[in-house]
Amino acid sequence: MMYRFDMNGPRASFGCGLVLLLLGLILLTPLIDFLIEILGWILVVLGLIGLVLAVLSWMFGSRNRES
Repeated sequence: MMYRFDMNGPRASFGCGLVLLLLGLILLTPLIDFLIEILGWILVVLGLIGLVLAVLSWMFGSRNRES
């Protein structure tokens, strides 16, 4: 099987370089600390919601099933 690298022209390397540049800039700024902290709190809240829904489903779920 032959791979054709010239199908996208310079657009693929331009896009990849741009993404790497933006990721590098984001990692170098203090903004990343804030974003990671926000992401952590979002995951904690989603985990709590999932836990509450699981407990409520267990407590008030269908009693017709045999365990």
